[in-house]
Amino acid sequence: MSWSASRATATGGAAATSSGTNPSHGNVHNATDKPNRSAGPRPRPGPGAPAAEAVVDLDAVRHNTRYLSGLASGAEPMVVVKADGYGHGAAAVARAALSAGATRLGVATLDEALALRADGVDAPLLSWLHLPDSDFAAAVAAGVELSVSGRVHLAAVLAGA
Repeated sequence: MSWSASRATATGGAAATSSGTNPSHGNVHNATDKPNRSAGPRPRPGPGAPAAEAVVDLDAVRHNTRYLSGLASGAEPMVVVKADGYGHGAAAVARAALSAGATRLGVATLDEALALRADGVDAPLLSWLHLPDSDFAAAVAAGVELSVSGRVHLAAVLAGA
């Protein structure tokens, strides 16, 4: 199958390729694993229409998580679902990855972590991008693991405990 850039595909960090299998990714699959069947250029979108189409195939997320987890035998794979699963539904991508062997999740912000917890995702979860003056109380109460960059940051997290 050939690789085509005409249709962007996102899989929550497990792989991001386009229609067809990208030869540079070996056994990592895109969302469809089917050749691009577009019959030429698509019409230009009208005003206000999205300029790109993203397709998330949770089977591809599961496949890629399983495959990559197999390469790291004995490790505890973390799948990053920041930015709402790159705009494609963090909770759905997280559940797909966890069902396929991921043991941990990562997000950038406290809000992203708390949104996953609110959606019922209870896997180990690391949030790493926040400032020492953030309010950590809700994240600590929700069992979110927090990164710290120094003593001041650690003191702020401890104050939220």
